[in-house]
Amino acid sequence: SYNGPNDTADPVAWAKVATNIYKHVIGVFKPSAGIAVNPAFVEIFNEPDGGAWQGDVAAFNTLFVETAQRVRAAAAAAGISVKIGGAGFTRNILSKSSEVGNPANGFIAAVGASTIDFFSAHHYSTCSTATLAGSASFLRSLRALVNAQGGSSKPLQISEWNIGLGSQCG
Repeated sequence: SYNGPNDTADPVAWAKVATNIYKHVIGVFKPSAGIAVNPAFVEIFNEPDGGAWQGDVAAFNTLFVETAQRVRAAAAAAGISVKIGGAGFTRNILSKSSEVGNPANGFIAAVGASTIDFFSAHHYSTCSTATLAGSASFLRSLRALVNAQGGSSKPLQISEWNIGLGSQCG
């Protein structure tokens, strides 16, 4: 995902664009020796629960499912394996997941558990307040949320994390 189109009226068109980017990465379009890569994991979208998605939830879910299906098909056609997940939910996933109209609310049920291979989220804190116990609590709560949404067999991927930046962090 990027800073647009975050509220597309045509999620299938967006899914086609995203799939073409994936095809470019794996070398389907005009392959250049040594340039193509084979990503083992593809995270679809980034922080839809934090304002990166401005459209309605049904359109987001369609975008996610269409992209997942098309990327899987592109990988299969290229003879490669890929794990697909998402949606890179913000560090506020635990509170946002209960908000009506937020893509995190019922995400797994909405896209179908078979659509994702992993569930991804972000974990941030600050140097002065971060503790191992706090991180463990966040991860346990995230695991419980994913389990409650029907994803008990899905691994968690923390695709962004940090406890602070700069010399004050030691």
